[in-house]
Order: sequence, then C-alpha cells, then structure tokens
Amino acid sequence: MAVEDDVAALAFTAETELGPTAIRAAGRRAAEAARRYLQTTISETRASAAGLRYLAQGPGGFERQMALQVAWEEIGGGRRRVRLTVGDYLVERPRVLGIPVGRGTVPALASARRFAAALRAELTGRVRPAGAREEPAASLPDPGPPARELRSMVLDGPPRHGVPVRQTSTWT
Repeated sequence: MAVEDDVAALAFTAETELGPTAIRAAGRRAAEAARRYLQTTISETRASAAGLRYLAQGPGGFERQMALQVAWEEIGGGRRRVRLTVGDYLVERPRVLGIPVGRGTVPALASARRFAAALRAELTGRVRPAGAREEPAASLPDPGPPARELRSMVLDGPPRHGVPVRQTSTWT
C-alpha cells in the first residue's frame, strides 16, 4: 500500500446528532487521545461556523507534519454530516548519499489514525465512559485436565579438554 493510500484511509464521513459545540469538544478529546509522548501532537488551529482545522506538529511544535479538517453540514432533523479530510502532509524518505531508498513514511500517520478513530467513535456514540467494562465474553468450554508439567535439570560437569560440560535431563 502506498503512502498516499495510507493517508487517504484516514478520511471519513459520519452522521451525528451532536451540535457544533459538542463536535468541537469531541475533536478536543480526540486530539488528546492521539497525543504521543515526545512525538506528534494534534491541536486545533482554527474554528468556524462550519468546521474546524487541526494541525499535527512534531516534537516541540517546530515541524508541521499534517493538516486535518473537520467540516459539517446540516442534513435535517437536528442531524449533521461530519467529514474529516486530510490536507497537506509531510513524507520522509530515507536517503543514502542523497538518493531516496526505501518507502516513504508519514511521521504523523500513527497520531492521525488515533485521532480519526477517536473522533469517529465520539461522533457515532461508540465511546465507553471512563471505567466502563467491556461486554462479557462468551463462556468458553471447560479445558479439561491440566497439562502435564515438564521439568528439567541442568548439571554442570567437570570440563573436558578445557570445555565446560552441561548435562540436561527432562521428565514429566
């Protein structure tokens, strides 16, 4: 899969009942969920009546790595269609003597994936509150009698021709 395909996979469209203020709060929580220690940070840079802009920056905020935009439109019945799109993004390519070698990478991709997943979950209402437990798993059949335990013992014998000797015994 090419770098362009990886980045294009971030974009999504979702329908929600959230208002603009709630969408902005969901974006803040998603940006917090995407934070990676000493790596990429996503923060809101601009807000308008119809959308938000986010910027993914490298450590210290010195390097602009990716631009993201969240836009929404009214579709009636108190619902909105929210669209996440990716703008410019930085591609790093390893080089040897100035010649590109290997596949390019997008340094902000991991954080952007986390941001997109968290935002989509917030918008579609699939977020569990903090401390909530997951659904119990289906009961598994009884595994039966316990497996037999293997035991082993290693004995160091006297060296032969200057080489240490190890003897290993294994039993159940």
